[in-house]
Amino acid sequence: MRFPANLLIITGLTVFLITHISPSLHAGAKKGGIEPPVSTPRGSLTLKQCYDLALQQSETLKISMEDIRQAEALYRQALGSILPDVTFNAQKFYEERGVISGGTALPNDSTTSKFVLTQPLFKGLKELSAMSGAKHQLAGKRSLNQRLRTQIYQDAAQAFYTVVDFETRRQNTRDLIRLTEDRVKELRARMQLGKSRESEVLQAESQLLAYEAADANTAGNISAARDLLSFLVGQDIRSTPLQSETEKEIPVLTQEEALGKSINRSDRRAAEEEALAQKYGVRVARAGYSPVLDLTGNYYLHREGLYSPVDWDLLFNLDVPLFQGGTVRADVEAARSRYEQARLTLSQLNRSIKKEIQQAFDQLQASLNQARILKEAYAKFKKSYQYLTRE
Repeated sequence: MRFPANLLIITGLTVFLITHISPSLHAGAKKGGIEPPVSTPRGSLTLKQCYDLALQQSETLKISMEDIRQAEALYRQALGSILPDVTFNAQKFYEERGVISGGTALPNDSTTSKFVLTQPLFKGLKELSAMSGAKHQLAGKRSLNQRLRTQIYQDAAQAFYTVVDFETRRQNTRDLIRLTEDRVKELRARMQLGKSRESEVLQAESQLLAYEAADANTAGNISAARDLLSFLVGQDIRSTPLQSETEKEIPVLTQEEALGKSINRSDRRAAEEEALAQKYGVRVARAGYSPVLDLTGNYYLHREGLYSPVDWDLLFNLDVPLFQGGTVRADVEAARSRYEQARLTLSQLNRSIKKEIQQAFDQLQASLNQARILKEAYAKFKKSYQYLTRE
């Protein structure tokens, strides 16, 4: 019989994922790209190969990458609002009749061509705040992308070890069926010799039927679990052998160490970045109360008409808001509300992380105790079987 080794693996993975201590799983997210295509496996599959296939298949991860691209575009847009705008302008002007100056008729049309530079000088630091907020939003999107990779790993690992668990149980059940069949044959032979009773034979046959029923049920569970794993990796692996690494020792952190490492969880970092982005959003809204100072410069290539012959000019324009119908105040209140929502979301997530780690350690302790008891039971059953075989 094979001892089911997945009890520690599943719970160990829970602690592993909650504390987010494996940066290697998120190397692709830091580079900002999707992993290269993974070839279709021909032999057995490891958990790492299933994870790579799931990353390649996941539409949710690809959507997250598009979110990152959009956030990058918003950041460049905010940066562009600080830089000057340069345009080329050409005008052709016509009047109904020419202008009389000193008894001389001037042309009734004029042509102007120039380069125009517009530079915002002050808008209440609105552009800088918008750029800082966009930067934090981009960082949050990247952290969410890393969290998605962790969730994909968790889903792939759970499906992978569910298949391994059911297949191990089925192998154990088949071993029991084989041993029980031998036991039934032995009891029937002993009954013919008058050394066993018919009730013992019937009891053994009843146990055999129970094992066969359990085997049929486990076969259905294996099919369902392999269908789920095939869906996650995007390939048909219903008949592909899985190579489990359950014999490896699981590193176990203390609860305090796990809580200390949880501060770097990607979803928590994403919530922090979102709160900072919304905080800068309040500053952007408040900038609506500030005066606006712009600079416009013209460099003329061609100029006709009554204008003095100059090559360039500068215009400073100052707008001071006096009354805006309460729109800026409403924008500020809405921005403050969004910031408060983000702050409360972060607070709730911090409490949830602490609860998840506590629950994971309780499950881990229960699994360790169960594994210890099962090992002792397995040793006793093995010893009992050896005695029965000798008898």
